[in-house]
Amino acid sequence: MRCTFLLAIALALQTSPTGAADKPRDRLASGEKLKVGERLVCDKGLFTLYMQPGGNLVLYIGNEPNWAPIWSTSTTSDKPELEMQAADGNLVLYGHEGGGRVPKWSSKTDGHPGAYLVCQHDGNLVVRNATGEALWQSGSSATAKPRLAEAMAWRAELEDQAQELAKKGDALEARLKEREATYKRRTEAGGADYGTKQEIEKLKVEIPQVWEALAKIEDAIATGPPAWIWKGEKPPAATTAAASVASTPTKPSTANTNTSPATGGAVVWSPAVAPKTVHVSGYTRKDGTYVAPHTRSSPRRK
Repeated sequence: MRCTFLLAIALALQTSPTGAADKPRDRLASGEKLKVGERLVCDKGLFTLYMQPGGNLVLYIGNEPNWAPIWSTSTTSDKPELEMQAADGNLVLYGHEGGGRVPKWSSKTDGHPGAYLVCQHDGNLVVRNATGEALWQSGSSATAKPRLAEAMAWRAELEDQAQELAKKGDALEARLKEREATYKRRTEAGGADYGTKQEIEKLKVEIPQVWEALAKIEDAIATGPPAWIWKGEKPPAATTAAASVASTPTKPSTANTNTSPATGGAVVWSPAVAPKTVHVSGYTRKDGTYVAPHTRSSPRRK
């Protein structure tokens, strides 16, 4: 019998759109650079600072490919690179023109040797001096906070529905087992029990439908919230989380997003935990194909 379980969002780190390998870091130390196709990631990949080929430095929120920009330098250049300059502590985005490097954007934090850039869990980019004092910030946490809250609510709604489906599936399987035992006992005694047989047939149709519906919700939770949440948009025609599961993901935008200074009280996204292995009884699909009993893993939360 399948056991009831809890579910969690799995925000796995993705490969960058250019195919370049991600560096497992959430900051640029003094003297380090971020080149084309490279990125900084923080909070299990929830925020991604990406150095795009066209020269725009963009901070994304959300799980790729449904992520959305919440801050950018709005720059264009050839062969761009971001440098955390060791000598003066200025964060500078350079482009290449006429055979040389040309500054396209900077944090204007010069005069602080040893400064570094960090991508914080609240969605803010911050340049700090050698002692940790903030010198500059992107202000993007103000944009990130309500979107994180919306995403948490989306997840909670799906988890509630998943738990109900799991309970229903368990109950139906228990009922099927009991009905099959009853039918066997009565037929072996020489009786005819058409009512029980009919109920068994209905249960064998309904049970896989429940597990398939649950699997859809599990997949949605593992993929993460849809693009409209990360973009801060109103939901499409499907207004509930369950209805939005079937919606088609939207490709991420690279547009700039201007934000106001950061506010306190960050909403922190919870990480995924180890999956749980569950047993699925054999059943017959609507098309007549038989699915043999098997085990599968399902996300769960603490």
